[in-house]
Amino acid sequence: MKRWKKLIACCATCLAGCVGVPKESSTPVAPPGVPMSPPGSPPAAPPTPSAPGADSGAPAAPPPDGSPGAPPASPTPPSPPAVPPPGAECAEGERTCLGWDRAAACAAGRWVEEPCAGGAGCYAGACEAGSCSDACTLGEDGCALWDSRAGEFVSPDPDDSMNDKARGFEQFIRDESAPNGMLAWVRFSDDSLREQESWYVGDSSIWTGVWLAAEALEHSVTRSSESRARIEAIVDALDRAGHVVGEPGVIARYVAPAGDSRFRRMVDAFDCGGPDRSHLCDVSHDGRSWDVIADPSRDQYVGPLLGYALAYDALTSRDEETRAVIRRNVVEIVQEIVRLRTVRVRIVINGLDLGTQDVETRFVIPEPRLMEDGAIVLTADTGDIMDGGAIRGAQEFLPNPATFFRKLSLPLVGGLIPERIPRSSSAMMVASFVRFAMRVTEGVPDYEAVHRELSDFYYFNGDEWGNVHTWLDLARSYPTDDGGCDPRYFGTNIALLPVYGFARFETDPALRSAMVDEVVGARIWPRVRTHENALFSFIYGSAAVGLEDEMRRMGDELAGFRSPVIRRGRTDLRSRYTARESGCRDELAHDQAVRIRDRIIQGFVWQAHPWTLVDEGREGQTYPGVDYLIAYWMGRRHGFVASDERHRCLRRE
Repeated sequence: MKRWKKLIACCATCLAGCVGVPKESSTPVAPPGVPMSPPGSPPAAPPTPSAPGADSGAPAAPPPDGSPGAPPASPTPPSPPAVPPPGAECAEGERTCLGWDRAAACAAGRWVEEPCAGGAGCYAGACEAGSCSDACTLGEDGCALWDSRAGEFVSPDPDDSMNDKARGFEQFIRDESAPNGMLAWVRFSDDSLREQESWYVGDSSIWTGVWLAAEALEHSVTRSSESRARIEAIVDALDRAGHVVGEPGVIARYVAPAGDSRFRRMVDAFDCGGPDRSHLCDVSHDGRSWDVIADPSRDQYVGPLLGYALAYDALTSRDEETRAVIRRNVVEIVQEIVRLRTVRVRIVINGLDLGTQDVETRFVIPEPRLMEDGAIVLTADTGDIMDGGAIRGAQEFLPNPATFFRKLSLPLVGGLIPERIPRSSSAMMVASFVRFAMRVTEGVPDYEAVHRELSDFYYFNGDEWGNVHTWLDLARSYPTDDGGCDPRYFGTNIALLPVYGFARFETDPALRSAMVDEVVGARIWPRVRTHENALFSFIYGSAAVGLEDEMRRMGDELAGFRSPVIRRGRTDLRSRYTARESGCRDELAHDQAVRIRDRIIQGFVWQAHPWTLVDEGREGQTYPGVDYLIAYWMGRRHGFVASDERHRCLRRE
């Protein structure tokens, strides 16, 4: 059951007789310099893109080994992925690594493979003396760390090398934390980590997608054959999660082969015959049967769509089969999100069934298996204003739920619903997701019509559901307070993750500035700037200007991230951090932050606020470290983290 928190509660409060909510104009507002068609007018051509950047099939040259690395001189977004000209199999300038000492580059429209000469290895898609990139994962038989300068195998040191720390997390993911190709928070019977006891997979889709994003960022830096292989495997797992339910646009939270005794034993409360209809058993898909945890929430889309977009951008035409899967999935999901459809809704207020009615809407993906008598069930409780509403049988991404509420027939009180109930994070998601779909269809034969339709909707949709200008205007309402004691910090995480992709792909400077400067820079960054949150810092720092020194400092701070394996032991920081936030129990003063090296262990540390001082821990509980991987490779991609030890790589002995 998905929570709408204040949003449905606001509507429910209106039903209870709450009045006096001020009305705001819902007219879409275009940023300065961006044309906009009035409602009902024919769509004009999309704005002319600004000059593209340099992140096509070939990565920007990495900084010299051991140097801090220089961020891009300006936040220019990348150019479209390279598209081979007619009759060619690749686009000029594309390059990749086929192994630790084998490269491939596009020349005259054809891929040319090159074995690296003695003493050289493949890094960033080119043979280079004294360099190489990973060709296997730590822990695989025969895989060891090779020092190309010394000409010998060496032991990894995750406490001293940030790259080795990343390799250690990849090893733990491979060995323990990705059953069936999707991430799990694994609990062992004790801290010896010899026997797995349970898995938490309820949020597997988002973190598997974030893992894909991290691999894509790594591949954009190193072009390693191993990062490409992991991208292919993760895309395959997410492709299955996106189609196993059988409803267009619905992403399952987790998928395992049907009858997998380990899955049914490890996942608490999974019950094929139980009352939870989101547990689906023996589902037929792709010639096999699967057990599925369905009923995704908004956050379960954020990870996969960001991961897909970044992976598509990092891969080359040599990987067209994987890119085609990504393209198909992104387009399918986004088309389902923006589709204008009529849904049947049953409304229950304070336990009183008000019956069903048909409602025309966008930004709602139906989940028929979870409906009741063919209807989405919308419930509200006026006595619980914070968590008084829920929806079942659909997943919504409404930037302005008031548009949906006003379409409901609510006797006597329908007119009390305001014109705007800004849901800023959904507005940021919708803008980013549609932009991702435009990106993956850009310049692709057979997708011209899809790209044109998406672009017209994005820039110029004239109905009450709005367009990118409307959504960015709603996003400008993002709350600026810190949320008080124990805030729901994860909301900032799921809002900012898609913004990273939006800032990279949006080529219109006014739209990009609206998101980066007016939403993140003005509303979010002032609140989180002091939180020692490397991911949030790198997302904003990669798009803003003038923060290079601050970002490199945060890169140094990230070096304090704990080495694998991460265990959730008991933590008490009260004697080390003495300032207290008034009125909050065991929270550090909110104008300070716990250092990354001391932070309370979490499944994804960046989505937890930085003030908790005490945690009782949980024996045997481990986390895969995808939070480190995404921050580390984002920092590497933008020069905020030093390009350390590119002369060392994983290869077969």
